[in-house]
Amino acid sequence: MGHDGAVARFAPERGWEREFLLSSAGFVARPTLRGVAWPEAQRAHAVGDLGAMWLWRGETGLWERDPAAPVGFEGNLQAIAFRPGDPFRGYAAGTEGVLLRYDKTWTQEPLPAGFERASFWSLAFAGDDAIAVAEQGVLVNDGGGWRVDAGVQALLDSLPRTEPPQLLAAAGLPDGGAVVAGRELVLVRDSASSGWRFSDQPLVGLTAVAAAATRDAERVRPVVSAIARLRYPIADQLPEADPNVPPPIVPPYPLAPEGYLLRETGSGWRDETRTALTGTAVDRPLKADPIHAFALGADGEGWAVGGWSGHADSGGRGTSSRSARGRADRARVQTGAILRYRGEGGPGRARGRDGGRRAAARPGPLRGGRARAVRGALRRPRRAGDRSGPVARRSDRARATARRAPRGAASAPLHGRAAAPGSGPTPPSEMERYATLLSGGGLPVFAAVSAGDVAGGSAAFRAAFAQHPAPLGAAAAPPGVTPVGGGTAAARTHYAFDSDGPTGVVRVIVIDNSAGSLAESDPHQVPAEPGGQAAWLRDVLADAKTRGIPAIVMGSRDLNTRFAPRLKAAATATRSRGSSSREGRPRTSSSARRRTARTRSPQGRRRRSRRSAPARSATARRSSTRRATSPTRCSATRGCCS
Repeated sequence: MGHDGAVARFAPERGWEREFLLSSAGFVARPTLRGVAWPEAQRAHAVGDLGAMWLWRGETGLWERDPAAPVGFEGNLQAIAFRPGDPFRGYAAGTEGVLLRYDKTWTQEPLPAGFERASFWSLAFAGDDAIAVAEQGVLVNDGGGWRVDAGVQALLDSLPRTEPPQLLAAAGLPDGGAVVAGRELVLVRDSASSGWRFSDQPLVGLTAVAAAATRDAERVRPVVSAIARLRYPIADQLPEADPNVPPPIVPPYPLAPEGYLLRETGSGWRDETRTALTGTAVDRPLKADPIHAFALGADGEGWAVGGWSGHADSGGRGTSSRSARGRADRARVQTGAILRYRGEGGPGRARGRDGGRRAAARPGPLRGGRARAVRGALRRPRRAGDRSGPVARRSDRARATARRAPRGAASAPLHGRAAAPGSGPTPPSEMERYATLLSGGGLPVFAAVSAGDVAGGSAAFRAAFAQHPAPLGAAAAPPGVTPVGGGTAAARTHYAFDSDGPTGVVRVIVIDNSAGSLAESDPHQVPAEPGGQAAWLRDVLADAKTRGIPAIVMGSRDLNTRFAPRLKAAATATRSRGSSSREGRPRTSSSARRRTARTRSPQGRRRRSRRSAPARSATARRSSTRRATSPTRCSATRGCCS
């Protein structure tokens, strides 16, 4: 379940299949869905924004609006849960004090004092206990009504009162183990009879937006999806009450723009996404799909689902503007992900029809007659107590696999990119490690300078790659590689070479646009060009044209500045536009920093009613048909959003 009415169901023999929400008139509905529960094999419930409540019936195989929903209900529901084995004991919760109980119909539950207008973010069953998480505390219900969980409240009261606590996620196990998490806080209950405790290590500077509970012998180990630096959710700013105006309709919260998967182990928190949690404005890794929900067993295996809504994240990517341009920009970069989580092995994207574990990457034969260029990224570790230093990562294994590939008929070298997504310059130890990873193997691999490599000058980069094969370093060029131009600089920050293969020659030109443009990168160039890199590039391209050689130009920054939001464009002028500033802080409009409520007025209703009813119906029918048959797709590749 997800944004824009996205529904996918897993069939063991066929994999994940798309399904649709159909109205009684046959139109495709597209609400944002935030929770789903299967109380029994032939029935499922899904809930979401603005009163969305849907029911799936196994006898028809179709989704329909839940006939048990309260009449006129327009609340924003965040979660739904049923007690395992009991299809008639379920709850749905949302903002503004909404906590509904299912008993063949959905009815509002009485709440303890202080929670009448609370926003409930998550629901879970831990054994016989239903757990409802609100920002300020946790309610529990063992069948006798909702009450404040005294154990959780005692832990919250023991914290320094610098600001109110914020809890956002809950998960439970059939044996009574449970997890509750929020801003810089994870609480764990190892069994139904044990008390609550803090996790072994806190989530410093992080906010957990989703959680799962796994079993490790006698202890429960949490798995969370966390946001770095950003404050989530954004607080509501409601207008003052006016007796002459209907009460406001509080808009739903936007989906979290981040969600890095972290798992607690005996040695602390482990980054399972293997992507740096933060980045600078000019040098970032490929954005990982945020994780919004888990479906894990006690052994830690199962599914993680999510995607990026396009809202601004802590790395300055995306935009939270509510203008038409902002909505169009978000639609361009929105993603969806269904990941198979393998416990100790980390997540892997679901593969087609098998739905099983992803096979390990193995080097295979290359088809002849093709030149290949591979871009990689060096990722910094994010472990508790281990903020720097070399750690074996999945990207390292991918690069090692690539350079071990058989040379065969495709003799074009691979092109690696040195990138350090953390803040500030790349440490020399990481630079040397990167150079070591790229050396040796069946195919020569070259590097392009990134912003972190030259943040303090290019000396560290040149020292690390001084003995790399020419034209990058001073060592002899590998077979099939002919450096273009003279000079003995070691190592060069920009260079070119001709790659000779069975079907011809390709010229590879590596530029340095790490500072945002060729001109701004000129001060640290080795060798220094009389007319700058731009003149050198024109000469190299002109020479290739004269010789009839096809050319490929590569750099560490995105060369395409047409797509918006401009997340990592090479042109310096684009940095002040789009979604990020020079310091890497998200640039958001005032409307993105606060959430305002909409009001319904008779005047507004009259304005919306100017078109005749038949005209509106015809327009809606045409629009729904187009959306159902031709769903919108992003015309850009994921590379432009990195």
